[in-house]
Amino acid sequence: MFFTSERIAIVDYISSPTPTRSKFVFQQPKLSYENNLFLLSFRSTVWYSTLGLVILLFLALFVVAMWERKRDQLKEKDADILRPSLADVALLIFGAACQQGSPVELKSSLGRVVMLILFLTLMFLYTSYSANIVALLQSSSSQIRTLEDLLHSRIKFGVHDTVFNRYYFSTATEPIRKAIYQTKIAPPGTKPQFMTMQEGVKKMQQVNYLYISLCPTYIYV
Repeated sequence: MFFTSERIAIVDYISSPTPTRSKFVFQQPKLSYENNLFLLSFRSTVWYSTLGLVILLFLALFVVAMWERKRDQLKEKDADILRPSLADVALLIFGAACQQGSPVELKSSLGRVVMLILFLTLMFLYTSYSANIVALLQSSSSQIRTLEDLLHSRIKFGVHDTVFNRYYFSTATEPIRKAIYQTKIAPPGTKPQFMTMQEGVKKMQQVNYLYISLCPTYIYV
C-alpha cells in the first residue's frame, strides 16, 4: 500500500517495521568498456609535449639534412643519406615511432646526435605507452558514482519485478529517475525490463548489467 494524496482521507497508515528501498547492484565495468584506452594511456599534457617534441625533432632533422647536402654537395643518387624532403623526414620519424629502423641516415656528428635523440625518445615513449595499455586493460572503471553517471553509461538495466518497483519507476517525476525509466528500463516500443531475481542476477554475472532490487538482493548475491 503506497502513501498517496488520494488515500490520505480514507486510509490510516502505520510505519513499516522494515525500510523499503531499491538498490542498484552491478559489477564495476572494465575501464575499456567506458573509455578509449589508446588515448587514456597518457595525460593530455604528455600528448601535447610529445607532439611538440616530434615537431621539434622533425625540424631539426630537416635542417641538418639540408645543411649536410649543401656542405658536402651530395647528389640525389646517394640513397643511404637522408634527403632534405618533408616526406622522407616524416617517414623516418614514423618508422622510429613504430620501432623500425631506417635505410637512410645523416653522416655528420650533429645529424647522428639528432637521430640518436629521436630513436631513444620514441623508444622510451613506446615502452611507456605499451606498459600503460597493459595496466589499463586490467583496471576497472571508477567513473560511475551517481545516478546521472549510470544514465549516461553503456550498462544495461534490469529491475526486480515487484509492485513497489513498478510503481516507484512508472510514477517517477524526478528528472534523472524518470529518464532512467524511459531510456534504460522501459524505452518506447520495447518490453519493460522487469524480471525475477534469479534472471537479474544471472544476467548481471554474465555481461555488463545493472540489476535494481530491494535490499535482500545483497544477501542473495
